[in-house]
Amino acid sequence: MKSTFFIVIFILVGVITLNAQTIVSLDSASAHLKEQFNQYHQVSYDYKDDNCGGNIFIPSIYEGEIANTNVNEVFPDTTFGRSCTRIFLKPFASFSAVKYVYPENNIGTHQGYDMSGATSLSFKARGNGKVEFLLGGVNRRPFYSDTLPVQDGVDIRSSGFVTLSNNWQDYSIDLTNNRFWVYVDSTAGMNNKYCQPVYMDTFTNFHFRYGGDDGQGNTCMTLYWFGGNTTWAGVFLFPPEGDWTGTLGYNLSGITKIRFKAKISIPGNVKFLFGKNGDSGGQLTNIISLNTGWQWYEWNLPSGNYSNIVGGFGLYFGGDIGTPNYSTTCIDSVYYEGVELAHDFSNVIGGFNVSATKNLNPDSAVVYVDEMKYNKDRTSHFRFCQSYVCGSDPIDMTMKNRADVYDNALKLIVDLMLFNQEGTIGYLNDAKLVGDAFIYAMNHDRHFTDGRLRNSYMCGDLIHWNNTARIPGWWDYSVNTWFEDPGCVSTSTGNMAWAGIALTSLYQATLDNQYLNAAEAIADWCIDNTNSAFGFTGGFEGFDDAQTKVTWKSTEHNIDLYALFTRLFTITGLAKYDLAAQNAATFVQTMWVPAENHFWTGTDSTGINPNTSNIPLDIHAWYIMAFQDSTTNYSNGMNWAYQNCFLSNYQSINYPIPLIGFDFNPDKDGIWLEGSAQAALANSMKGNVNLYDSLLMSIEYVQSHHNHPHFYSFNHKGIVSADHDNTSTGFEWSYHNRLHIGATCWYILAKLKKNPYYYSGIVSVKNLTTHDNWLIIYPNPTNNKLTIEVRKPVNSIGIVISDIRGNIVRETNGTNYREHIDVSNLSRGIYFIRVFYDKIVEVKKLVID
Repeated sequence: MKSTFFIVIFILVGVITLNAQTIVSLDSASAHLKEQFNQYHQVSYDYKDDNCGGNIFIPSIYEGEIANTNVNEVFPDTTFGRSCTRIFLKPFASFSAVKYVYPENNIGTHQGYDMSGATSLSFKARGNGKVEFLLGGVNRRPFYSDTLPVQDGVDIRSSGFVTLSNNWQDYSIDLTNNRFWVYVDSTAGMNNKYCQPVYMDTFTNFHFRYGGDDGQGNTCMTLYWFGGNTTWAGVFLFPPEGDWTGTLGYNLSGITKIRFKAKISIPGNVKFLFGKNGDSGGQLTNIISLNTGWQWYEWNLPSGNYSNIVGGFGLYFGGDIGTPNYSTTCIDSVYYEGVELAHDFSNVIGGFNVSATKNLNPDSAVVYVDEMKYNKDRTSHFRFCQSYVCGSDPIDMTMKNRADVYDNALKLIVDLMLFNQEGTIGYLNDAKLVGDAFIYAMNHDRHFTDGRLRNSYMCGDLIHWNNTARIPGWWDYSVNTWFEDPGCVSTSTGNMAWAGIALTSLYQATLDNQYLNAAEAIADWCIDNTNSAFGFTGGFEGFDDAQTKVTWKSTEHNIDLYALFTRLFTITGLAKYDLAAQNAATFVQTMWVPAENHFWTGTDSTGINPNTSNIPLDIHAWYIMAFQDSTTNYSNGMNWAYQNCFLSNYQSINYPIPLIGFDFNPDKDGIWLEGSAQAALANSMKGNVNLYDSLLMSIEYVQSHHNHPHFYSFNHKGIVSADHDNTSTGFEWSYHNRLHIGATCWYILAKLKKNPYYYSGIVSVKNLTTHDNWLIIYPNPTNNKLTIEVRKPVNSIGIVISDIRGNIVRETNGTNYREHIDVSNLSRGIYFIRVFYDKIVEVKKLVID
């Protein structure tokens, strides 16, 4: 039977090889992990996708109506074809607006978001109507309320008025220009404060419009006067969105002058106004003679109280001031000197605003916006990686912003492996960021204080505004309610174990005790909360106060715990970990069914009786890795898996040729790519080279042929979870044809033939020195004493010497920049020295002769 199978495999491999064209494999898979990890932190998003983990600012303050803000408006001419936001603006009164704020519903009650360093906000928009896009200004004048404790650190920035079309257009708002402009251009983003004209007196002999030419191809303010000297009229620029008479004006303390460009068709006089009656400085006037050509003018203001100015800038015609009849006056580039716009971007409350005025949109305006983002890099922030690449299908709802603990533990371990493999310090830094995220989540749960981890966290920013770890979920606009998946907020023992395993590896790679302490805290939590006389229970399920301890036990969880306890016992020598490992091992072995060569999935709710309803693939592969056993009867579970879960000629609806691989369970309704990679690694450990090679070939074929019409930037990189959507598991969930960092990590593990349960992160192959002039090791070669010197000021250094197989033979911490080590009892050969200082890791080769 087996010989027939391998004939089929070899034929299939030949077909795959011919059709794959370019097998992108390992490099592309590692690139996918990096892209997923950085996608929300290379820039900072107002909005990227509906319920996206990268969305920082939430549309939660509005006047008018928000309708259907999660329309699945998939458009082909952007990088990511997901959903956009559709906003229906109906100006019931003078204006209608939607504000994206941080945190949600913040009108000045909480501190905003730190956008320090950002220089622009860019976005895409289309629709119909003439609207304005803004940011900042929450609880600032003239909207200020002294009953609210916090002001936005940023005065309003604007796109100016934009006439939308049906085609997507790119827009941006410059954040670097803090000059207090009154008017630049009719649609300029720097018309910050006084861009709403309010007419004075009679209008029959006066006309105002934004138009004409400012001499540089832009529009200016154009005013026509044909009232002679028997009447008068004018225009005053007030704050935006209506008549703010009687409201608090702007604080212009320090202003010294007003500068502007002007010209007139017939030389003559125009009266200029600043401030209105009731302002702190009263109303100032200045009659200026204008010429027919564009010219700069300055109006020097007297010293005074300018702390409350509503009237920003005005022009007055007629009367007895000498304005020529039938003259046209043009004004442009009006700004104040001596004051600047507020620009504390460490406190941004209003991240984005869409506004429509009634005079420009008498009925309504419909606006589609997408990809609103600041050019602020936050890749140095600790965080978790989004588990799946999702779209707008209903099956994506619970996955859009989810970062699973298990997936991120795998990613941390794989980052350490890639650091070892490639010598790129960025992989080690990424591993530390995930490790730091685990520690933050353990210590900042929104409800529990016992150090447990949830099964999932929010991707994007992990820190919520109230300094708790963000939990994934989704906002349902149909009922205006936030929902969370009970599986995500629960705590599973196996996921805790994987986090502990990853943190143990990170400790061994960095010798940073905070990671070992966190791994021990996880292990201790499992011992204190899930231990029993017969193995460990499955954890806790439910929401916060309603969370209850489960009584069933999982073979998989106990396999994971066995590896964690074994590693910690090896490192610490603490007997409690040895006893816990023995308890977990006994449970796993009791779940073995000798007559059928498989493990039961665990027990039912009794905690004793086996659960015989479903038998998963993964426990059989994981046993071989966690127990490092590829020869005893227990390892024959992979034979059962081959006979019951393996598909040798499976025609998937998403790939043109038949595939081989393993299903999650014996129903054989599809290929589980993550499990197939696990099976490949387990078969490699058992010496089944042909099956290992064939499985990797099939996985790489799927990798190179995965095509999603809207996520093409991700195609041919990562590994999908399953070959098609709704691949069943026999439990309460399914796997889907979505790029998955868990599946991608297992592929990399299989490709590198690395066992994640016991990967220590020891560099054993390459000289990864990054600062040759800082680290000196001498003499080298040596057979006696060795001096290690760091030629820069450091408080302490850590030193680890390992043999070529990665076994540690010396380990020490020093407080001096120079350390002497006796290596006289080491055997002749090649060794590697890792030196840790100032968050730098350097590796050099040592020869003992």
